[in-house]
Amino acid sequence: EDFYDLSFFERIYTSIFVFGEYVKKTFFPSELNPFIPFEPVSSFFSEGFLANAVLVLLFSAAAIWAIYKREKVIILGLAIYGLFLSPVVIFVNSIAENVIAERYLLLPSLGAAIIFGYFAGRALDSKKEVLKYSAIAVAVIFIGYFAPKVYAQNSAWRTSQSLYEYSYDLNVKRGSIVDVTSLYDLAVLYEKDGRVEEAKDVYAKVISAGGKKSKIPSLAKAFNNLGAI
Repeated sequence: EDFYDLSFFERIYTSIFVFGEYVKKTFFPSELNPFIPFEPVSSFFSEGFLANAVLVLLFSAAAIWAIYKREKVIILGLAIYGLFLSPVVIFVNSIAENVIAERYLLLPSLGAAIIFGYFAGRALDSKKEVLKYSAIAVAVIFIGYFAPKVYAQNSAWRTSQSLYEYSYDLNVKRGSIVDVTSLYDLAVLYEKDGRVEEAKDVYAKVISAGGKKSKIPSLAKAFNNLGAI
């Protein structure tokens, strides 16, 4: 089932954008968000599209270079990354709203880890002391910077409600579009907890985030639930 009213070119633009977004979050994971807002890309000049298209071109160039140089380990890493990420890119129109989700990077990250490990091993085996210490320094900086972020992220996953509230607050602060699916789930939890007014307010926010998301099941459910309370 298609969840977005996309033209042929919009599907191409969106697929390129999505793949670039995953590359960005793999190699530059500066923002952690359990529910990443997603909006289909409608044109070549859509916000963020050009930057992500460049990342896709760089990924393609790396694959061509690895094949030309017969770098088998890099080819393996890129193949694993692309293979396990391909379903979400190919079927971008059929995955409802959570097209960009951190959990989809679990298996592709194995490919990225193989590539990182390969280059780290070459640097550590190098006779140049500069390369050795540079590799160690990069690893220390990377772990030191991201470990606290990952640890803090764990607190957001304590309960379903804390998870949805964390994601919603995070997206509001960043001025992002509303993630309809997680917002609907938050409204349901409020309703079950007897927080009726808060549930109504959140249901209303879900409904107001229509547009190309008109086929997302959560929208119809929000209409029904709001009318029932």
